[in-house]
Amino acid sequence: MATQTAAQQTAEIDALVAAQTASRADLARAAVLDATGQVAAMQEAQWYEDQAVAQLAVAVSKQVAVAARQTAAFTDAYLAQMTGILLGRRVGPVGPVDVAQLRGLPSALVYERLGKNYRYLRSIGIDDAEALARTSERAAVMADTDTTLAMRKQAQKFMARKRIAGYRRIIRPEASAGGTCGLCIAAADRVYHRSLLLPIHDRCNCEIAPIVNGQDPGYSLNSADLDALYGAAGSTGRQDLAKVRITQHHHGELGPVLGVHGQAFRGPNDLPNAA
Repeated sequence: MATQTAAQQTAEIDALVAAQTASRADLARAAVLDATGQVAAMQEAQWYEDQAVAQLAVAVSKQVAVAARQTAAFTDAYLAQMTGILLGRRVGPVGPVDVAQLRGLPSALVYERLGKNYRYLRSIGIDDAEALARTSERAAVMADTDTTLAMRKQAQKFMARKRIAGYRRIIRPEASAGGTCGLCIAAADRVYHRSLLLPIHDRCNCEIAPIVNGQDPGYSLNSADLDALYGAAGSTGRQDLAKVRITQHHHGELGPVLGVHGQAFRGPNDLPNAA
């Protein structure tokens, strides 16, 4: 790999992160569309048939697994290229992770909860149309989360195999209509050891940047985005954010998740918001 100037390296890293962000967004979108499409096709009576719900869960989990495998493969290639840029030599991928049990149990069992979610909503007096809409939204969050879990699991494997000591989250304000959430902004200054999973949240769009030989591209990328965000928010933006105390909880299935200090933690059985 030819020697690069600092400006060339920065430009190449910027382009690489943008490509990874776009690829992840496309794959997550495909997973969500597949999942919500399967839910929308369910008739009211089918939600009360165990076999129909099981078939739905299998169909959704298979479609989401396709996107999760592709997300893992793209993340593997992305981190190999990023590390190669930082080292100035070619670095190969480590091979994709198994996405069959991203939450520690078979994905089909996870998606069977959609049936429980729908039936619970109907049991408290919500009509079919609204229950279907809310169940579809839950399916969307679950599918999106699974692609993020695939990215995170792949990143951990890559850094362990390549013996990369640490990494940083990269905020991606352009990746969602509402911009980067306050939790991720507040966590942008944290450095994580390779043994630690990145704390996430619903619809988290953050990427990961390895820290190699003291080179920390995530710091520079975050600094530029934070300056732009604070500028748009006004002079009080940085002061307001400094008051936010973030914490992380360990979710039984999702692993570390971000939260605001003092907020009650929702478990995986909480309805309708558990991912």
